[in-house]
Amino acid sequence: MTKFGTSSLLGTAADFLSFSFVFRFFMPLFWAEICAAFIGMVINFFMQKRFVFTLNRKPTNAFLLSVAFSLAFMYLGAIGIKTLSEIEFFAQHLLIAKVIVMGSKFVLNYFSKRWVFEK
Repeated sequence: MTKFGTSSLLGTAADFLSFSFVFRFFMPLFWAEICAAFIGMVINFFMQKRFVFTLNRKPTNAFLLSVAFSLAFMYLGAIGIKTLSEIEFFAQHLLIAKVIVMGSKFVLNYFSKRWVFEK
């Protein structure tokens, strides 16, 4: 799980930085989360394919399954951040809401990606 954590850290950093400094200033919150998560998703797939998991599927199938799970979790993340932002505390501390959403997606992604790559 250490390799997964390290590769996820790179994707998460790209997600968090693009959300924090670019997207949230130029688009609605929901779409900012979607765009930032997409960048992290692509980085994560290639890092996990190369360094984390043993690929037991055709690369194309693994990529499509990975994208499907990531899109589902991306959408859940966007709903999560939008929902949390409706709570006054999180509306004032949006990056805390972002960290909560990202932590939740980390756990979901680990188990789904392990299945995608190693089944």
